[in-house]
Amino acid sequence: MSRIPDTSANTGSQTSSSHEGEERIGRHRREVSPHPDLIVDLGADTMSSNCGFEWQCQPSHTRLSRTLSRNIIHEAPGPTVEAQGLTECVSVFELFFPDNIILEIVQRTNQKIAIYRQAYKKKDASVADTNPLEIRALIGIFLLAGVQRSNHLNYLELWHSRMGSPPYKAAMSSTRFAFLINSLRFDNPDTRQERRRTDRFAPVRSIWDSFIERCRRMYTPGENLTIDEQLLAFRGRAVFRMYIPKKPAKYGLKLILCCDNKSKYLLGAIPYVGKQEPPPQGDLSLGHYYVRQLTRPYHQSNRNVTVDNWFTSIPLAMDLQSNCGLTLVGTIKSNKKEIPSQMRSMEGRIPGSSAFRYDDYMTLVSYAPLTKKGKRSKLVHLLSTMHSTPTLGDHGKPEVVLFYNSTKRGVDAFDQMCATYSCSRKTQRWPLCIFYGMLNAGGINSWIVHSANCTSAGRPPLRRRTFLMELAMELIRPWAQHRLTCPTLSCELVALICSAFDLPSQPPQAAQAPEREVALLHNSHFNPEKRCKDCPGTAKKSNVANLLRRKWSTSLATRWILLITPPNSIGLEVHPAGIRDS
Repeated sequence: MSRIPDTSANTGSQTSSSHEGEERIGRHRREVSPHPDLIVDLGADTMSSNCGFEWQCQPSHTRLSRTLSRNIIHEAPGPTVEAQGLTECVSVFELFFPDNIILEIVQRTNQKIAIYRQAYKKKDASVADTNPLEIRALIGIFLLAGVQRSNHLNYLELWHSRMGSPPYKAAMSSTRFAFLINSLRFDNPDTRQERRRTDRFAPVRSIWDSFIERCRRMYTPGENLTIDEQLLAFRGRAVFRMYIPKKPAKYGLKLILCCDNKSKYLLGAIPYVGKQEPPPQGDLSLGHYYVRQLTRPYHQSNRNVTVDNWFTSIPLAMDLQSNCGLTLVGTIKSNKKEIPSQMRSMEGRIPGSSAFRYDDYMTLVSYAPLTKKGKRSKLVHLLSTMHSTPTLGDHGKPEVVLFYNSTKRGVDAFDQMCATYSCSRKTQRWPLCIFYGMLNAGGINSWIVHSANCTSAGRPPLRRRTFLMELAMELIRPWAQHRLTCPTLSCELVALICSAFDLPSQPPQAAQAPEREVALLHNSHFNPEKRCKDCPGTAKKSNVANLLRRKWSTSLATRWILLITPPNSIGLEVHPAGIRDS
C-alpha cells in the first residue's frame, strides 16, 4: 500500500477537525475551527455516475457525539486462552508448528530419503532417515542463519572450520544439512498429481492450512485489520510465479495477507495460484473474494478493514457493511464505474482541497494532494464506510486520508519484519520457498505472543533478535544432546557441542550406558585377543593407547573403556585437564 503524499500534514496524527466545527481524537470529537475553504462544493444535491449510481451531497449524520454502533468492538485484543501464559520461546513457537506438522514433514521426507538412498553405495548416517528432533534442529539452523543474516551464504561457509558458527556444526554435518534440504517434502507423492488437478498448491497445502488455522486460533486482533499482498522472492519454475516491478524481489510467489494493524500479527493468508477453471470466487471480483475470505473469522465483529485500490470497490464496501458487520476504508481507482465524472475532474480544484459525496453509510472522498515540490498531483479517491462526515485535519487533510495512512501499514510492516531476519535460502523448488515464508511468519507471530504474555505478567519481553536466537538454540539443543550418544563422534566435536550448549563434558557412568553402546565394548574391534593392524606384536591395551594418543578416542565407547579398564594398566594417567601419556 502506498502512502498518500502531502507535505503539509502529519500522517501519524489522530487529531482532525470537522466542517461542522469538530475535532476527532481517536474515536471521540470536540469543537475546533473548521476549514470550509478546502471543501469543494460541486453545486449539486445529487450526483450520478455513468452506471446510474447516485451520490448525495449531504451526509446522513450531520453531528456525532460518540462512536457509531457499527464501530464498537466487544473483544479485547491479545493472545487467546490457548496461548496465554506461555513465555518460553520453544513453547510459543510450538503453538504454530505443533507435532502434527513436524510429523507430517518427517514422514514425507523419509519417503524421499528412501528413494535417494538407493543411489548411494555407502549408506552411512548422512543418508539415514530423519526424525522430529532432527527436523526441529534443521528449523533452528534456518532461524539462526536468518538472525545472523547468513541465510544466503553457501552452506559450506556456515560449516567452515574457522569462519563457521559452532551451533551449525553441533546440530549436524554440512553433508547432512544439504541432503536434508534436498529431501524435504510436505505431502504424499502418490496422490499429488490427482490433487494438483484441482489445487495447484497441493504440494504444501496440508501443512499450510494447519499453520494458518493455528495463527487464527492463537490471537484476537484489535479494531483495525489490514489486507495487502506479499511477494516471496522466487525465480524458479512455478506456474503462478508473479512479476511485480514495484516489489524489491520483483519475481516471486504472491500471498494475500491479513494482519492486525497494531501488533502486525499474521491472522490469515491466501496464496495466489493463478487463474483456475472454474474460478473459486464465482461472480465476485478477485479482490472482493480475498477480502471476504480473509475476514470470515471476524464477521459481525464491527472491526474495520483497510485495503488499497486493488481490493476496494463499491460492491465490496456494501457487502462488508450489510452482510459481514465490518467497515471498509481504502483507496479506490478513479476509473470505477460508480464514481461520477465530476469527482474525477481537476477543474477549479486547489491543492489540498477535498470533495465529499455520500450514500447512506458510504463516504467518497476526492482529494487533491500537494507534492513536496509544491506542484499539483493527480486526484486521490478514497472510499469509507467508517466515516460519515466531511472531517478535516489540522492542515485541511481529510480524516479518511489520515485514518488510511495510520492503518495501512499492517502488512507492509509485517513484510519488512520478515525481510529483516529472513531465513529463506535460494531454492528452485517453490514448496520450499513457501515453507521458508511460514517459518518467517511463525517466528514473528511467536514473538508477538511472547511479548504480550510477558507484558501481562509484568516482565520485560525479549527483543525479536534475542527471541529468535534463543528459539533457534533451544530447537537445536535436544538434537545436539542426542548426538553426544553417537559412539563415533570426534573429541573436538564433543567439546564443541558441550561448549555451545553448556552441556556437561563428563562421560556417562558405565552403569548408565545404553545396551547398544555397551555392546560395542565387546565387538571385534576391542577384542583383547585380536591384534592391532598397526602394531602386530601388541595386545588390546596398546591398541587403546594408540587410539587415545592419535586422538581417535573420540567415541563414547572408548571413554567408557577407561571407566572399566584402569588407565595405568594401558600406560596412561588421568589428570584434571584430560588424559595424557604416563
